[in-house]
Amino acid sequence: MKVLLSSIILLTSISALALTGEEVATKVYNSNRESDTIQTSTMILIDKSGNQKERKFTTLTIDNNKYDAKSLVIFTSPKKIQKTSMLTYNQAGDNSIQWLYLPALKKTRKIASSKKSGRFVGSDIFYEDLENREVSLDNHKFLKTLNTKSGKIHVIESTPKKKSSSSYNKTVSYIDANKWIVRKVDFFTNGKKPLKTLIVKESKKFGKSWIVTHTEVLHHKLKHKTVIKVQETKLNNGLSDSLFNKSSLENQNKIKRFL
Repeated sequence: MKVLLSSIILLTSISALALTGEEVATKVYNSNRESDTIQTSTMILIDKSGNQKERKFTTLTIDNNKYDAKSLVIFTSPKKIQKTSMLTYNQAGDNSIQWLYLPALKKTRKIASSKKSGRFVGSDIFYEDLENREVSLDNHKFLKTLNTKSGKIHVIESTPKKKSSSSYNKTVSYIDANKWIVRKVDFFTNGKKPLKTLIVKESKKFGKSWIVTHTEVLHHKLKHKTVIKVQETKLNNGLSDSLFNKSSLENQNKIKRFL
């Protein structure tokens, strides 16, 4: 009887510790958030023949709360793409708004929902990938936990509750159970093979947060790769919410000191 009771207690404890897919997704969404961030990065585009194009950009983000984060991406070189910029307003639900400024046209255009599967400045990052997708927009299924040399990895599958809310019909994410950051994501649009795969090559701890500093995105169909390496990260800079508007895209003197 004692052995049976011990077994029941052990099984109950294991069950209590088991995570659901939604719990893992929520933990990632809520972790490693700072009031604001300034990052300078290099983007390298590599085509199927191995030819490379290098671009440099600065990203400003502000996190008023978990549903009201804003980001501003400004390219600083080469000259051909200099001042091209992207503003994203994350809002509750699937109501996020994005604007793209093209200096050659001296025009800002809003990205339509139907265009969010477009490739951002020719990279393998879709406009949708620049948004902070809310946990509640998807159904999350816990698949398994992997034990690796660097620690446990939780694997979850996410499918949109409303098909029109995403360019993808499924993502499979590999989550670092210690840092609560994504280590890898497979993006599916149809079929059994992913259209794209994102791999986090490097992350560093700044203060209390783990920040991704080296990411690679491979577009399997196009055999094209996008590499992003972060050179500098500054947290909690006291950025003003007033910087994150369309006028900052067209008149970049307002944000020149951050570039």
